[in-house]
Amino acid sequence: MIAKHLIDTIMKISVGSDENGISYVTPTIGIVQSDGTRMYDKAHTALREARLRGIGQYQIYEEGVAEARIQRELFVQNTLDTSLKNDEVTAHFQWIRDNNNPNNPVRKYEALMRVP
Repeated sequence: MIAKHLIDTIMKISVGSDENGISYVTPTIGIVQSDGTRMYDKAHTALREARLRGIGQYQIYEEGVAEARIQRELFVQNTLDTSLKNDEVTAHFQWIRDNNNPNNPVRKYEALMRVP
């Protein structure tokens, strides 16, 4: 696809350097195929979705995709709010081991929050 080729090409461009090394351009692209109706809003939505996927990504606007993500986020937010208000949140702690080390030592710990 042209968008992927464009991203790959732009990411190879050096824009100068600073004391830490060379700086590069990291593009993210939102694409919309539209008859002009709300074209800017749709392109902005596609760009926002591409940014959520990370640097050097592109997203073609699809009707309903962003709306579905927003609905999921609202559901999660409402669930968390309700669980916090009802004191239903429990904390769980677990260790993370270094599987690359033959002794398999604990490298760090993480805390998980669980809701019903």
